[in-house]
Amino acid sequence: MNGLPRNAYLTLNLVAYQAGWLACAWSAAAGRPGWGVFVAVALFGLHLVQSDDARRDLRLAAMFLVTGLVVDSALAGAGVFRFAGPGTPHWMTPPWLLAIWGLFAITMHASLGWLAGRYGVSAVLGGIAGPVAYWAGVRLGALEFRIELPVALAVLALVWGMVVPALVWLAHRGPPRPAPAATGNAPPARPVPRRLVGLQVAAVAGFSALLLAIWLAGMWEPGLAGFSPILESAWGWVTLIDVYLGFAVIAAWMLATSADWRIGLLWAAAVFVLGNLVTAAFLIHRARRADSWHALLLGRARANA
Repeated sequence: MNGLPRNAYLTLNLVAYQAGWLACAWSAAAGRPGWGVFVAVALFGLHLVQSDDARRDLRLAAMFLVTGLVVDSALAGAGVFRFAGPGTPHWMTPPWLLAIWGLFAITMHASLGWLAGRYGVSAVLGGIAGPVAYWAGVRLGALEFRIELPVALAVLALVWGMVVPALVWLAHRGPPRPAPAATGNAPPARPVPRRLVGLQVAAVAGFSALLLAIWLAGMWEPGLAGFSPILESAWGWVTLIDVYLGFAVIAAWMLATSADWRIGLLWAAAVFVLGNLVTAAFLIHRARRADSWHALLLGRARANA
């Protein structure tokens, strides 16, 4: 598969995790945790369209969500800290924190993949980074410690010094996946046009910029109140019609060029809900798997037919 250079991919993965963490914690502190969850889910989706094994990452995220629910609910129930904001009991792990756990899962085979088999290093890293992350959450106002700061940090260091090695083992347990066998009759790989890589970089940048704009708008105005002036204006309706006609063209392209019409239908439907976030994600997904502009436009299966 063709994608971003590995160093760029690992950097993007780490930046996505940190950005998602900040969006979730900041949104929770501001009393609008739903926007942080939205950002985290979008970043998780961005990872999936670039992943070599999306099913593995989904399974791992599910296991991390269960782990996070147990660990943080136990710590909150034991009185180490409490979560700010309404919506969930103060002892139960809220959705915004579970979203961070889900993002943490996607680092295990990417930016934190080097921890595989290094359980001592994992324990040290967890014992340092874990307390720092919770302390940062307290400083932002997303949660508050209910015991003395040194004691809270010591408890978190002990817990995360055990949790991180366990998560690393969970992520990398079992034999490694075998590399695909080379065949003597296989044609040589075609060089990927540099412009395709550039397109993928541009799509990632566009996805990130639009996601940031949506998050900032959601933090600035409650709910979808900002749409009211648009709906009250004739030119607002013209703009909406123009935008959705564009979405219809993009959706038709996705549906017509997908090898599996059911997958194409899912992409097409998502465009009408999430707009050009989905368009950018689709371009990243398609560019990663294409070896020519023909394959990008028609899909690899149809281009090779």
